[in-house]
Amino acid sequence: MSRGRGRGRGSKAPLSALQTELLGIALFSKKLTEDYPEFELPTHQAPSEAEKEVVLLVDELERDMRNTPFYLKDQVMSYDIERYSDRYLSASTGRDAQSSKTLRSIKTSE
Repeated sequence: MSRGRGRGRGSKAPLSALQTELLGIALFSKKLTEDYPEFELPTHQAPSEAEKEVVLLVDELERDMRNTPFYLKDQVMSYDIERYSDRYLSASTGRDAQSSKTLRSIKTSE
């Protein structure tokens, strides 16, 4: 025995904006009211000298912050596989001789 509505029955989903526009149904009235009077948006103006100076100061601040030792940089992705044991091996264990080899540089027989 199935629960709920089962299969094959359509849903009573509301119409999308495109469907209502195609059917000619108006969802909202297009007349102006006192709550929403008509107004004009201001036109774009060139930045003033004070605004240009602020932009230059912010750019200089960002550049200075990037040059501090506290600025963290993204790590460069290595094409070699990082192994769990690499974190715990010291340079004296002989891994240096093998560290120049990567999986891409090892030739396989064809």
